[in-house]
Amino acid sequence: MARYLHQEHRAALPTRRSPLVLFSAFSLLIPVQAHAAAFWGREPDAAGQIQFFADIVNEPDSIWTWDENTITYRIDNAFRAAFPDTRIHDQIRLAFQQWDTASTTANGSQFSYFRDNGAQAFGDIRSIAVHELGHIIGFGHPNQADDAVPNRNYRLMAGTWTPSAAVGTEVMNSFINPGRYNHILSQDELDAYDFAYGTRNLNFVEVGATDTTADITITTYTNTPSNWAQGPPTGEARDPSDPTQGTRIISGVVRWNTNSSDPLGFRTLGINWDYQNASGLSVAAFEVRTRGTNNPTPLFHYDNDGFSNPFDTYFNNPVSADFKDDLLHRWEDPIGGPIPASEVIHVGLEQDVWDWTVVSAQTVSPTNVRTNAPLLSFHDWNNLIVEGTTSLPAGEGIFQGPDERIIATGIRIVAPPTLAFVSNLWIGAVSDLDLQLDQLNRKVFEELQKAQRVFPIRGFDGVLMGQRDDKGESTAEEEFFEDFILVLSGDIEDLPKDIVEKKNFLFIDDIPGVKPGEELLLVAQSESQAGIITTFGLLGAGPIVFDPEILKGDHNLDKKISGLDIDGFIQALLDPEGYQKKTGVEASLVGDLNGDLRLSGLDISKFVSLLTGRWPMEPDLVSVAPVPEPVSFLLLTCPAALLLGRRARPRCS
Repeated sequence: MARYLHQEHRAALPTRRSPLVLFSAFSLLIPVQAHAAAFWGREPDAAGQIQFFADIVNEPDSIWTWDENTITYRIDNAFRAAFPDTRIHDQIRLAFQQWDTASTTANGSQFSYFRDNGAQAFGDIRSIAVHELGHIIGFGHPNQADDAVPNRNYRLMAGTWTPSAAVGTEVMNSFINPGRYNHILSQDELDAYDFAYGTRNLNFVEVGATDTTADITITTYTNTPSNWAQGPPTGEARDPSDPTQGTRIISGVVRWNTNSSDPLGFRTLGINWDYQNASGLSVAAFEVRTRGTNNPTPLFHYDNDGFSNPFDTYFNNPVSADFKDDLLHRWEDPIGGPIPASEVIHVGLEQDVWDWTVVSAQTVSPTNVRTNAPLLSFHDWNNLIVEGTTSLPAGEGIFQGPDERIIATGIRIVAPPTLAFVSNLWIGAVSDLDLQLDQLNRKVFEELQKAQRVFPIRGFDGVLMGQRDDKGESTAEEEFFEDFILVLSGDIEDLPKDIVEKKNFLFIDDIPGVKPGEELLLVAQSESQAGIITTFGLLGAGPIVFDPEILKGDHNLDKKISGLDIDGFIQALLDPEGYQKKTGVEASLVGDLNGDLRLSGLDISKFVSLLTGRWPMEPDLVSVAPVPEPVSFLLLTCPAALLLGRRARPRCS
């Protein structure tokens, strides 16, 4: 069920243009805007904590660094209990990977990869983890260091470290607002790493959750609701008699606030495309370039399954050092040979950000002839205003920024790279259907139309859409839009001025169930000389967030126990890896009902008791919908099959 974005959020703090900093005094990352990098400096206090920003011009050795090249970390049981979804653990691992590869990462042409497409009701855990790990290896907040007297924020300019103001979009800046992203190290963080560690590669190695010898611990705590996390290192002076020799970092703890006003986690976006090939050429491969995440492991990819000649191979690669959040996805090796011309090709992606978009797409023929495929992409949209102001006390890490108030919400349709005419749009509320990416296809769409769950958007007469070149120019003779906004809430005066002037919007009214806060299926039909494309997008799905209460036996994770959990129980028992991949939750966390810390055949009878409401449980933790006796009897008559460990579902009849 989608959560509607709160009407008020802490706002992005107005920040100056920023470079890189060396900071001291532990910091807390909180829900507001800004990011950056900096160095901690000089000797620690009596508790081993940071006191100063480093003066790297006059005291270049005064910084905090690790001596070890291999640094161990653990995601402890407190964190795992608060964030049981293992996909969140993977986001933490990706954050370590950013710093793990910093020594070999080129700066590239873009200063930073901060993304702000509007407010959302969650704090992005990977962005915050990259920030906090920056503290653990010796960097501070640029926007606070440049407030120091004298300025302790530095940028490498013409080969010389020079005091300079912070930009405000660095990873290490002290604020990040709900729903914003900063997964990738900016040029300042990379320059800072090079200054502190040179060509040394810090190799971060995960150890077990209970291994107390780990150098870094990922855990939880509670703090003020405006705080996201806290990650100071602990160190010891290299030479207690000479503070200019800096500090040796010996450990670090990243504490995640389970009391944050918006939950910590991440949010996904899934889009599928039906491509009716009109090029006259058969297809041996399909390529889609996306922008918004550098995570090489999508949550899901759809490979033309259910159509003729499904693709046997999917993979992706980074594009270049100048486009670090771009991935080139490729489907190839169709089973049965190339897909004949004029047949439908169905591919799709679910990625770990809510606002990723398509940069380009092409079909590839068996002779490597490429044809542009003008694919659309969708994501949620909102317009907000900042209310009030706030100050940033020097040396402090917790700030309550000005409020953000959302005044309009909707869906943004992003144009394909080549011109296409968008002829039809349909929309429907589907919060109760639990649709998955592989169900976003023509067959399900037609069934939903017949059931009157999806409706054409009235008043939409079609628009020409496309992207301009890097200079903002186009050779097209007709006027076209680069994006189009479907407005779900708000009035004309609540829309941005440029949208009103371009008239690239439409208010959606009087469609049953379609409103902010609902999970919505949006379907668009577009066409060009290359073919006809139907785009399916699932918008408004809730984020994957802090959730300490996983109900034992609730295998479909709908917060209640019913017959709908039987398939999940069987999969968790026979194929725990497949169950975890599908749900993000370890099978034993939800399926261990007899308390032996594992899921096995010994849990079957208790699961049946749960289904029939005969096993006493704490009423505030479990909602039981009793299952009829024949169903429970079915489970009890199949224990032998369940215990065989076969991967296929047992046939019990």
